[in-house]
Amino acid sequence: MLKEIVKSFGSVLYIQIWKNHIKATNLKTGKIYNEPSLLTIERNPEGQSIVSAIGNNVQKITNSPNTIVINPFAHPRVLINEFLVAEKMLQHIVYVLLGKHRIGPRPKIIIHPMEEYEGGITLLEHRAFIEIALAAGAKEVTVYTGAEIPISRLDFDKIKEESAKNLPSYVSFKAKRESHLPLSSSLAIVAIVITGLLWFTSF
Repeated sequence: MLKEIVKSFGSVLYIQIWKNHIKATNLKTGKIYNEPSLLTIERNPEGQSIVSAIGNNVQKITNSPNTIVINPFAHPRVLINEFLVAEKMLQHIVYVLLGKHRIGPRPKIIIHPMEEYEGGITLLEHRAFIEIALAAGAKEVTVYTGAEIPISRLDFDKIKEESAKNLPSYVSFKAKRESHLPLSSSLAIVAIVITGLLWFTSF
């Protein structure tokens, strides 16, 4: 019962990524973010790099030597190019859709790459999408690569289950990796058990 109550307060964000723009929908509130995937980085007088504009606020490439405009998803072969910049962009989207002072559990995020590439996304891209969404504040992430699903039919748990059949997530890799002890630890445990048995049988 408690689990269902907590689930009812949680938000699910459906984030669709193209090379040139991002569309994100809060499935709970219906609020939509749909803007160019551009981010302006400016170097301040202290020499620090700061984000000065994102999305629609980036009007054009400036001629200032201290300012650059980056599209973190623009690459001829893959859909994620600048990892840290993409992370900042998703943080901004979560902020816009949920608000800075949100109350409640962290959101679940569905990442849906919309550009078509021969052979599909790589495991490296899949892991990168998981990582940037977690860094943006997600509680749980799944990467979906099928046909677009109407908002009314989106269900995080079903999509996660279906996606896992086609491409295991980095989270599952991590869980499997952590479930196996390093060889040194395994040998140490075996040594302790044998020592205990020898000590017990000596009486």
